[in-house]
Amino acid sequence: TTTTTTIATAITTIAIATSSSKTKTKNKGKSGGGVSSDLAAWAASQQTSDQSDGPVDDQLETPDDVVQDASETFLPFKKEKKQSKRRIKQSERLQIDKKNDAIAKSIVQKLETALDENNNIQSILDVISTFFGEESTSIKTLTYSKQKLTYRLAWVGGDDALCHLGTGLHKVPLARMQEVFMNFQGKGRIEIFEVISVIGPFPNVRNTLQGDSQVTTNEEGSTKWTIVMDSMVDGTGKEILAGKEENIRRVPLMVYFSDQNAVVAVVPPPEGGVPENPLQDNGKNILVFVREDNIDDKLDALRVL
Repeated sequence: TTTTTTIATAITTIAIATSSSKTKTKNKGKSGGGVSSDLAAWAASQQTSDQSDGPVDDQLETPDDVVQDASETFLPFKKEKKQSKRRIKQSERLQIDKKNDAIAKSIVQKLETALDENNNIQSILDVISTFFGEESTSIKTLTYSKQKLTYRLAWVGGDDALCHLGTGLHKVPLARMQEVFMNFQGKGRIEIFEVISVIGPFPNVRNTLQGDSQVTTNEEGSTKWTIVMDSMVDGTGKEILAGKEENIRRVPLMVYFSDQNAVVAVVPPPEGGVPENPLQDNGKNILVFVREDNIDDKLDALRVL
């Protein structure tokens, strides 16, 4: 149909042109290559027939439900912001840290409840043992962090463990250990505060031990934490420096749990190595520190000079 229409249109055009030419040259006898009147009439009839039928595209009807506004049919593409793998890992790590923090706080609460209610050694050890299976933060990370952290000695298994960490001055006559605080000052620097009371009309005495943190991990994954003490400030405020290398005091500890809420350390065997069971002998070698956010108030309440 399209081809026929094209041919008919062409013939009609030629016919019109020829007719015009005849008008201009009517004095001539010949038409000069014109189209016959019969052929022109046939072309005109074909063109009229095709126009009445209409174009092919017009004959194809499109359902109304298909024809939609372009703004409704085609929506603009929105570029989704893709998070980098690093950000995804940071987000996942944050969620894990929050979960671990909640678990540690829960164990600390159980420990304080056990200490307040019955002070039963086995009940206390049962709570302490739950620390061992939880994920913790490296003691090196805690001691070298810019965030200063202070802990209070909540429980110690025996006097030998207490003397291993502190000065042992609480063993002198009429003296008694009141509190022990541990302060992480950052960059590996550590302070140990001993608050000792003396029977009689005397104020409590605070001794301050200062040193650096050294952390190593063996092949089995056990963490050895050594506090290298090089300075002491006695109850009178006088600072005593170690001076010579032989006067520097090294305090080795095995860390079984550590984070911002608590630190669980064990005095290693005299011969070195790792304790087979940190809970043996009623946990006599265990020291448990819990976070203390109000140390100034605590020291005021203890009437420390």
